[in-house]
Amino acid sequence: MSVPPGGMYSYSGLTDLGRQREKNEDSHAEYPMADGSILLIVADGMGGHGHGDVASQIAIKVIGEVFQTTSGTDPRDRLHAGFITANQQIIAEAERIGGAGMGTTCVAVYLHGDKAWVAHIGDSRIYHIRDGHVLWRTTDHTRVQKMVEMGLLAPAAAKDHPDANVVTRALGYAQLADGTVIEPDVRMEPIQLVPGDSLLLCSDGLYDDIEDVELSSAIPGKTPEEAGRMLIDLANSRGGHDNITCTILTFGSMVGGYSAATRPTTIQATVPPPGTRKKSSAALMLLLIAAVVAAAAIAIFLATNH
Repeated sequence: MSVPPGGMYSYSGLTDLGRQREKNEDSHAEYPMADGSILLIVADGMGGHGHGDVASQIAIKVIGEVFQTTSGTDPRDRLHAGFITANQQIIAEAERIGGAGMGTTCVAVYLHGDKAWVAHIGDSRIYHIRDGHVLWRTTDHTRVQKMVEMGLLAPAAAKDHPDANVVTRALGYAQLADGTVIEPDVRMEPIQLVPGDSLLLCSDGLYDDIEDVELSSAIPGKTPEEAGRMLIDLANSRGGHDNITCTILTFGSMVGGYSAATRPTTIQATVPPPGTRKKSSAALMLLLIAAVVAAAAIAIFLATNH
């Protein structure tokens, strides 16, 4: 675990091979700066005849360098410039080494004081944990997410869909299938943090095997390193089907905050994400149906015997 100058944040970045991969293509980087601010990045490499690790390493290196050297004070412009430059360099490196098709998802957050600016591309995610609540701060660039947004697929069915991990945007690709130039999503407004808040950046190797409610209960009361190791161990215990990377930062405290007055819940800040399992909602619906059927049976019985 590290604490940058000023002691405003505690953070830890961890990565693991998983149980079924021969090589780790995930990468992560943390860039603490002299003014006490910090840039965190997680990237999940893929494709390119086994060169996904090259793509993810380029992403975290180039974004960090560009962010720190780009003139101007608007973090959004600096994040955007970093993603665009990384995309160009990954494409150039793929041509040089014969790694056609290599690319990487990427998520980055820059924190200065109590504000956090977010940029991402692909299906790596940022979760915001506050008092036992989980808020999504990114929306996946995947085929199933597009289907959910169009109303063609129920969120509860998305996680187990055959195309669940088919990304529609990633660094290393010049344009989308329809010719649209690749662009990252840069959040227009910063996230406002309060002491005890935690941010979790992770690859799909983590969240594929862990429910949101488990994230909300794993981080509060633990240091970022303790929580990260616990989550990686949990994902591995459930098969570890992919590389697993998570970076956790807690603001204004050494451990994640938790309020005994609230139970862990998930709050969707934008569209419902793929993979949201609504077991409790399904159970409630069954109870309601049973109640309706019972009421109807009683009404028929009373009418028959009136």
